[in-house]
Amino acid sequence: MKSILQSERYFCKFKYQQFNNAIEKQLFKKQSKLSTSAYYVKKCNIPKFCFSNISNIKQFSDIPSNANQNNYQEQVKVDYEKELLLSGGGCAISYQAGYMHGLSEFIPKKILKEYRVGGVSSGSCIASFFVCSVYSDKDMKYWYEKYIRESLKSINNEKLGFFNATKYVKEQAVKAYLEAKSLNVPFNGTLHLYISPRKYVVGITKQLIDNFTDSQEFGEAISCSCAIPFVTTGRFSDYYQGISAVDGGFTMALPFRNQDSDCIFLNVLPKICSEFPVVRVRPDFLSVIHIDPDETLKFPIDYFNFSHEIADEYFLRGYLSSHKQQQKLLRAFKMA
Repeated sequence: MKSILQSERYFCKFKYQQFNNAIEKQLFKKQSKLSTSAYYVKKCNIPKFCFSNISNIKQFSDIPSNANQNNYQEQVKVDYEKELLLSGGGCAISYQAGYMHGLSEFIPKKILKEYRVGGVSSGSCIASFFVCSVYSDKDMKYWYEKYIRESLKSINNEKLGFFNATKYVKEQAVKAYLEAKSLNVPFNGTLHLYISPRKYVVGITKQLIDNFTDSQEFGEAISCSCAIPFVTTGRFSDYYQGISAVDGGFTMALPFRNQDSDCIFLNVLPKICSEFPVVRVRPDFLSVIHIDPDETLKFPIDYFNFSHEIADEYFLRGYLSSHKQQQKLLRAFKMA
């Protein structure tokens, strides 16, 4: 009975917020006679560029640095009932990075800061860099070029580097953490991820990590979250604080923190993966957006191609996809 009443309370609160947002938007638009896009440009101080035509963007170098960086110091309290979640995706990490770069052009930081960001597997890397982009003056393209692409380059340049992928991921994560802390990026309270510690001989369980004390712990958490046995690690598992663990996607493919949170899940894997039993454990309020809706990424080839030379192409495709799904994203963030 208690759980039923609690669910009803959250549902009523959720619908009440939706109602208030809709009324406020309609009144504002009626008074100022603005379109939906212009409404958010004015209310949230979004540069008009963010709603411009992207038909002239043909290659990676054409993608602009994020114009929505001037308000990164604005203090916004995290709403622990809201979560932005990122799926795993292997080498589609570049596609995810481009998508998040595009998303942050028309979803203002004031809105993004209300969300806890969670990730699993390669999504944990994207989640951490996205938090860096939201809470600093460095955009997602910057973090991608400096750390994600460098990780792929290191893996690609070494013979059989594929089997040592987590080693390079860890190295770059440690460097990124140190830079992020110098920029006063708050990871604790804004970021969470999952790993799968080993249990007994062959069993595994799930572990939530949402507190990071230093760069070494951060690097170990990210690398363990990406550790696919004998594939990206070259051995059965990696180690987090002395604990043997593997990819968090094996136990928590949909990395939500609280059952009653209002969650947005950005999935880069093929849609059929949503039917796997491990993904069927879902929060009460969930919006799922398949960020590669036409499945232009071919499984498994494109998900295990570590070539840094095509990473920029993936980034571009992800960026363009976010703009094509602009209205869907605005609805998910309750902005339309």
